[in-house]
Amino acid sequence: MTTICIVIQSPEFVSSAGMRIRYLRLASAAPLGTTITYAPIAELLQTKTYDAEIYIFSKTFMPEALILACHLQKIGKIVGQDFFDDYFSQMDDARLARFQCWVREMEPFTDFVLGTTERLTSVIAEYMPRAPITIVPDPIEAFDRSDLAHRVSDKIRTASASRRLSIYWFGIGDNPFFSVGVRDLVAYGGDLARFKALGWDATLTVLTNTRALSSEGLALLRTLPIDFRIMEWTEAREDESLKAADVAFIPVGGQGFSRAKSLNRCLTALLRGCQVLSRGYPLYRSLGEFVYRSADDLVADLELGQVKLRGSQLPRLYELLDAHASPAEAAATFGSAATSLPMRPSEKDSSRRAGPPLCLIHGRNSDTSIHKLAARFGGLSVRSPFHEKTLNYQLRFDSIGGELRCRIEKSRMKFLDPDLATAAIDVGRIMDLEFCDLPLSRIMGWNDPFPLAMGSDRFSWLAVYPSVMGVIRTACQRLFPSASVIVSEQHQLALATMHGDAYPRATTAIRSGVA
Repeated sequence: MTTICIVIQSPEFVSSAGMRIRYLRLASAAPLGTTITYAPIAELLQTKTYDAEIYIFSKTFMPEALILACHLQKIGKIVGQDFFDDYFSQMDDARLARFQCWVREMEPFTDFVLGTTERLTSVIAEYMPRAPITIVPDPIEAFDRSDLAHRVSDKIRTASASRRLSIYWFGIGDNPFFSVGVRDLVAYGGDLARFKALGWDATLTVLTNTRALSSEGLALLRTLPIDFRIMEWTEAREDESLKAADVAFIPVGGQGFSRAKSLNRCLTALLRGCQVLSRGYPLYRSLGEFVYRSADDLVADLELGQVKLRGSQLPRLYELLDAHASPAEAAATFGSAATSLPMRPSEKDSSRRAGPPLCLIHGRNSDTSIHKLAARFGGLSVRSPFHEKTLNYQLRFDSIGGELRCRIEKSRMKFLDPDLATAAIDVGRIMDLEFCDLPLSRIMGWNDPFPLAMGSDRFSWLAVYPSVMGVIRTACQRLFPSASVIVSEQHQLALATMHGDAYPRATTAIRSGVA
């Protein structure tokens, strides 16, 4: 028996679409001998036992996840990542740097990667080139074929007789980073006016989250050239509404975030007996036999009685469902990707030199709770000169006298290489701990100190952030070769300086002796 635990961001994530559409369906279809469970990350950080063999992180873009993944690897667990959304290909958007930097930090602790679409996995491969990547599509839910056939027939008959169409747009109406949802609906809303022009009475229902219905969102909706009503989204209301709808209108924007999405919305509509009209980017081209690209084509087929989704075509739909969204196939692929790697031995039983399992470097904005968490797992809390909190760090990199200086708490000296330890100079107490000064030039193999003039203005640190953090990372690796090094940073401007491959470039240069 193999147990796979999905690490989720919070208890509230259990009610999210990702959990409902992906993991609960995969769990119900898991092959014999495989159990899929889930747990919030806060719960796992507090436990003392980890019973699953495999842990897969899902939407946990936080420093705590880095520490947990590091710990899990060191106690012999297999660690995977599952990605739903593309926050990683937009290298010109500094707001997304935190996601991109997080993935780079997680890469050393990732044994395998899962993704929902080919496009998304190709994006992630740029960040995690060593980890095997597997596409696991979102599986469909269980449905009654006889019920679907009757519903499709009834909808076609009623719509043709009345020349009236009930059109639904459903989904999350906003996103903090991308113009999607309601904006896509309005951008392609002109297509909805074609139904009236072609002699059909059409009404629109917008089924979405209340957050999207801000004054701006409502103002946008008022520009739609069709009568509409708004309903708050719930899972039950989505199911009931689509079962009553004739057409699901699903426009797709052309940005990377939208192009990486799964087939789920289209499949959901088809399995409720809706004709699907999708404008914009051809996200659903693999289901193209059942997707309309224009209102004119849909009306023409309605008047001929030969719509794409009709009783005689359902066997073909079932073939496509088996090919692209079979729960059994998806669960088998999911389980195979997770269990194909050999289990690793726990590092506590290895012959590697004793020392801290991890060094956690605090960036500009790193919380006190992360400091405590690193200590809980036996790691060192490392101060960078950008971290302004007052904590009992075990390793410090301070700006003193115009240069970057390294100081280590005395009890940690026993883990150092003896030749390096002999260069230590006692500097006395800092906070509650006794420290020694270690010449940074000795650690790094330089002839001269590392100059660091930290200006008094608020943003002067931005210019030196990448190079200084690169030095600190490399110094930690040289001081404690068996430790994993993690950067804890939540400051958007700091992350923006490490955007793209700037941080790896800086680290490489420093390792080569370029100050």
